[in-house]
Amino acid sequence: MGEVRVESLGEVEELRARIAAWRELKVSPVERMPEALWLEASVLAERFGVSTVSRALGIGYMGLRQRLG
Repeated sequence: MGEVRVESLGEVEELRARIAAWRELKVSPVERMPEALWLEASVLAERFGVSTVSRALGIGYMGLRQRLG
């Protein structure tokens, strides 16, 4: 069980780094996050919960929740 948790933390860290990289490269401050990143965040939210993932990734709770349906 502990190994799954470590792998999961790695997934969250990897996505957090990719989101941070996108934020640094975006042209406009109001540019929306790409759907591919939202999709990956949604997969993690299904496993760990919307609140936990939104806080860990620094993304909006409502935007993530809406994508889950």
